[in-house]
Amino acid sequence: MSINRISVQIGAKGKASPHFNYITATGKYEYKRGVEKTGHGNMPTWAKNDPAKFWQAADEFERANGQTYKEHILSIPREMPTYLRRRFIKDWIKQEIGDKHPFSYAIHETQSSDGGTNPHAHVMYCPRELDGIDRSPEQFFKRYNAKNPELGGARKAETGLSRGEMKKNLLEQRERWNNLIVDFAREWRFDLEPRHPMSEPTINKTMAEIQKSQKLDD
Repeated sequence: MSINRISVQIGAKGKASPHFNYITATGKYEYKRGVEKTGHGNMPTWAKNDPAKFWQAADEFERANGQTYKEHILSIPREMPTYLRRRFIKDWIKQEIGDKHPFSYAIHETQSSDGGTNPHAHVMYCPRELDGIDRSPEQFFKRYNAKNPELGGARKAETGLSRGEMKKNLLEQRERWNNLIVDFAREWRFDLEPRHPMSEPTINKTMAEIQKSQKLDD
């Protein structure tokens, strides 16, 4: 029986590069099994062909209490043909992340406790937005300068949200995830098994911790 699940994770300074290596099976994780596909996009010019450089720079230059990445951990229906998974995740990225946030993704397939497979995806992205200004790695992660954007770092999105707004956003995102699964199954004509009710979206920090980190990022 399928379970539709979305979990949101937030990464602190020093965590981005190791996590990138983990999800993509690179660096010390190069022998990790179960990684099916990887990809990246929206990278600044200095990391366009090497996303590892971007996440290394995030760990080096992001402010001490700043967020280096946000991540969606997404269950993929077992019934979805393997060849469609990448297209499916890219549709999610286009819908939820767009063309302004640098991102990396990896599709994994591991064994489930019920003996079946557990296909899922990790989509990590930088909360800072590209704005057409060519910044060095160090400048990219500096504090945003609203009066003179070219003198500061790239602006961070989704800062200063209240507890209620964050909860509302997460619930709405969960609903969009569920809708995308149903629409994709209809478009590509594969059947979904009866599912457990959509599980509550989870996040690896309390709302208070998230709000605190957002205030520090403002």
